[in-house]
Amino acid sequence: MNALTPNAAAIPAPVGLLAELTHRCPLRCPYCSNPLDLDRRSRNCVLSTDAQTVGDLDDMTDGELIRIPNLGRKSLDEIRAAIAALQTRS
Repeated sequence: MNALTPNAAAIPAPVGLLAELTHRCPLRCPYCSNPLDLDRRSRNCVLSTDAQTVGDLDDMTDGELIRIPNLGRKSLDEIRAAIAALQTRS
């Protein structure tokens, strides 16, 4: 017993723990378990946006993405392909 759990006897012990090891999302969401496999330039461009999730990135139009500094047509195509591949895996 301590100050945080004054009635520790009333709280049952956990039966088990399930942990999943995944690659870290390039958007660095603490809860993301669906990473995008991007090259360094594309990943840095994605990190410079205000997108918080892969869904936010997917909601951006091609025009919005192409206006990101240092993101060209090749990076745009790579990002769209990675998102499409992620959606087909789900």
